[in-house]
Amino acid sequence: ADSLQNKLKILAAEKSQIQTRINQSDAKREKLVAQIVENEQKIESQQAVLGDTLADLYVGTTVSPIEMLASSNNISDYLDQSEYQSSIRDNFQDSIEQIKVLKEKLAKQQTEVEDVIAQQKSQRAQLVDKQREQKQLLAKTKGEEKSYKALVSDLKSERQKAESALAASLSSGSYRSASVGQINAGEIVGGVGNSGLSSGDHLHLEVRQMSNQAVLNPTQYVNGWQAPGGLTQGFGASFGNTYGANGHPGLDYGAANGTAIRSISSGNFYKGCSNALLGTSANQYGYVAIVEHANSNVLSIYAHMSGGPSNCSYNTYY
Repeated sequence: ADSLQNKLKILAAEKSQIQTRINQSDAKREKLVAQIVENEQKIESQQAVLGDTLADLYVGTTVSPIEMLASSNNISDYLDQSEYQSSIRDNFQDSIEQIKVLKEKLAKQQTEVEDVIAQQKSQRAQLVDKQREQKQLLAKTKGEEKSYKALVSDLKSERQKAESALAASLSSGSYRSASVGQINAGEIVGGVGNSGLSSGDHLHLEVRQMSNQAVLNPTQYVNGWQAPGGLTQGFGASFGNTYGANGHPGLDYGAANGTAIRSISSGNFYKGCSNALLGTSANQYGYVAIVEHANSNVLSIYAHMSGGPSNCSYNTYY
């Protein structure tokens, strides 16, 4: 189904979805603006009531209880006036509380409007990108299926060249020359495997300082990271004398062979055999990926991966 018409339909559907989100944001913004106007009017009304109440309260408080009693026809009249003053005070307090609540609502709604406007800006930028993508596609193909197929063929050819260059770099045996390039957080670095000193399909994730290769606890670096499977062994765990005095130097995640492994953060990306990249003597880590995270001055290691060169994809445990 890889045709020009199909590609244009996909782009049109994506544009329609973005436009729907923009329309929803417009409706939400208009509703919030109306609520803001309504609450501003309520605040003005309450402030007017507060002014009247304050005036009544001032007049009432200038008369002392003795003067009020002296000017009253009887005790009942005096009690009525006292209750009236008490009622004014209650109304005064109620008006203050209502204004306070309304102002809090107003501030929240104004913040929500700002958030919606920011969302709209992002959504409109996405729409412009999709429109540009569609325009560029039509400009390159001139709306003809034959030109589209040629464009797809060129892109596939470029990918094959890139894969060939990657394969060459993986067999170079040099840490630096095995660079794949930049990678973003969450992008795939490889697949779960059983290469090297491994007792089954799993990912061994290790974090080290870039400066001296000191092993660090990966736990603080995996918050929000999409692990390939469930945690099967923690950092520092002992297993006889297998890991030495300091215990297990990373985190192990069990998963099916080939399950996608994603980078914990962005950085410069390398792939290769553990002898070449980590200085091991018998490719104990098997086929590995390494990402240098310059922002935190650490590197992450993804060991025992599948799909590597034959000289490091074998299992040395069994």
